[in-house]
Amino acid sequence: MAVAPRGRCELAGTILRSKLLIFLIAAASVRSMGAAALAAFLPQFYATCHRESLATFSIVNAVAVAVGANVSSAAGLRIVDYWVRAGNGRARVYVPAIGALLSLPLAARVLFSASAQVSMVALVGQVVLSECWLSPAISVLQLSLPPRLRTYAIAITMVTTAVMSSLVLF
Repeated sequence: MAVAPRGRCELAGTILRSKLLIFLIAAASVRSMGAAALAAFLPQFYATCHRESLATFSIVNAVAVAVGANVSSAAGLRIVDYWVRAGNGRARVYVPAIGALLSLPLAARVLFSASAQVSMVALVGQVVLSECWLSPAISVLQLSLPPRLRTYAIAITMVTTAVMSSLVLF
């Protein structure tokens, strides 16, 4: 029987030895960096390209991020649960990747649409598709580690994504 790590550094070392968790933390960081860059860029974009709809953009963006992201995360987990029960154990990794890939054309539509309304509808769709990653990612963490290490892994993931988001804005 292996001895459980005792100190925080030892716990972090145990977590960071998993290639899957390193990949998950890296993917979550890249995703957070993109979200931070978009959050900083979009208000300026709408102020320049769709000046008449800037107030509407602010409301639509706030609702999309607050409601759409939560709905997307919950839906992502439901899709994963269904897919895993159907026999695909890798669904926890596939669903966030598929959501991210499907959101790319909508992100392009946000930026290249001449109509502010079409751009904002695409923005809502992009948020809903791209935010399906959180619940499946947390489930990967939970299934990959013993209970004692789960909260540390989530903390490492959240701190890393926050630092990377700040770094991209810097």
